[in-house]
Amino acid sequence: MGFDAYRTSQIDLFLADGKANITHLIEVKTDQTTTSLYQAVGQVMLHGALERGDPQRILVLPGEVSENTARRMKTLKIKVAPYEWKGGQPTFKNLRKVVS
Repeated sequence: MGFDAYRTSQIDLFLADGKANITHLIEVKTDQTTTSLYQAVGQVMLHGALERGDPQRILVLPGEVSENTARRMKTLKIKVAPYEWKGGQPTFKNLRKVVS
C-alpha cells in the first residue's frame, strides 16, 4: 500500500511520518475473546497516549465485530479492520479505507 511499516517489542505494527511521528497504531489479534479485545483496546490507547499527535488507532481482528462492539470502538475512535483466511493467506475487506 506504499507505507513504511515498523514494529517494536510492544507495538505490533505502526506507521510513521517523515519526522518519525507515529501516525497509525495497529494491534493485531487472532480471536475476538473479551480478553483479546480488552488487551487490544488498552494497547492502542496506552501507546497512543505517549505520542505528540493523535495517531489513528486500528484493531485488526478475525471476522466482523458485533454491532455493539463496533459502536464502542467508534466511540473510542478506534477503527476495525476485519480479516479472514483464504488459501492460507489473510484477506482484508476494508484495509485501505481503514488506514487512509
